[in-house]
Amino acid sequence: MSDIRWGYARVSSVGQSLDVQIAALKAAGVPEDNILSEKISGSSADRPQLKLLQQFARKGSTVIITKLDRLGRSLNDLSSIVAGFEAKGVAFTVLDQSIDTSTPTGKLMFGMLSSFAEFELSLRAERQMVGIAAAKAKGKKFGRTSTISPDAVADAYKEHLTIGKTAKAMGISKSSVHRLLKAEA
Repeated sequence: MSDIRWGYARVSSVGQSLDVQIAALKAAGVPEDNILSEKISGSSADRPQLKLLQQFARKGSTVIITKLDRLGRSLNDLSSIVAGFEAKGVAFTVLDQSIDTSTPTGKLMFGMLSSFAEFELSLRAERQMVGIAAAKAKGKKFGRTSTISPDAVADAYKEHLTIGKTAKAMGISKSSVHRLLKAEA
């Protein structure tokens, strides 16, 4: 088993410094050439250096980060990224939280965090559905309000005679023409 160490450091904005994370990764034995870093929001799904890390890390190597929130946008996202590493035989270490998935205890800790994240996600979805149902019961309408009246679509349809031509003339989709004609009827 090779012991190639990869590091990943990320800060959210250009004004922030990566120095502390990079120093911690070097202290953990990550060669400077193996540290991938970027200044980009964690909420962005497009993180080029993370994608490179996912390509470079091979079986027997270890990916090291300083904190959990540096890698994933959420615990679900983090779980998915780490599962991808584990599928390739890559260990994962978080310095500040003392998590090391190459050990049974580290796997347990990470698994518990992932389970809590999944539980939190399902509770949030359940609360959201209850809130939506309550709002609908009170007459709340969801979605964008239509800027085109069914009457206007019906008049345009009489002029153009096809759904496609009507949609093109009005600058809306065919499905919108169908929906608005149905509402007019």
